[in-house]
Amino acid sequence: MPKRSSILLILRCKICRCAFRVRPSALKNGKCCCSRMCADLSKKINGIPANKRGSFKKCNYCNQDFYVQTCDTQRRKFCSQKCYSAHLRTQVGSLAYAWSGVRSNDSTMRDSAEAKAWRIKVFTRDNFTCAYCGKRGGNLEAHHLKPFSTHPDLRFDVSNGQTLCEPCHRTTDSFGSKTRRHKQIGEWKQQVILP
Repeated sequence: MPKRSSILLILRCKICRCAFRVRPSALKNGKCCCSRMCADLSKKINGIPANKRGSFKKCNYCNQDFYVQTCDTQRRKFCSQKCYSAHLRTQVGSLAYAWSGVRSNDSTMRDSAEAKAWRIKVFTRDNFTCAYCGKRGGNLEAHHLKPFSTHPDLRFDVSNGQTLCEPCHRTTDSFGSKTRRHKQIGEWKQQVILP
């Protein structure tokens, strides 16, 4: 009986039609192409992905089928970055996932020409000096004495402003989201503490 490794069959490649030798065990496993390049091309033509562990899904944007590996089936919703970006461009205003029903223009007001002019007026009034530590120049910030979000009528009033350096500004009660937290704590105290 001949050795197992010496038994070879001659087949024709499905893609390039050239003859190639193959072992019977490889034929049982589905080998039908002469090279890796022809095998990849065959899978591409037949729509079978190179890695067979996974499934096909429909793209949420273009509705085309695309292959997803098993580990990504829950996460992947789009066939490409191009479809994902196009989908994001459609999610504005009331279509956005975080739409609350109210359009806020606080962020655009903070970057407006009026806000920049207000900052400069506050800085010049205070002679570019921090009101807390007395440091002159450096990284200065204009601080609203009464918070920007809760007092819209005082947003651009120079008397509501104060020049502070960055470290001193962080210590104020209304820096960043502290205003919201203080408001929530105050409401909680009113509910818990008996009158």
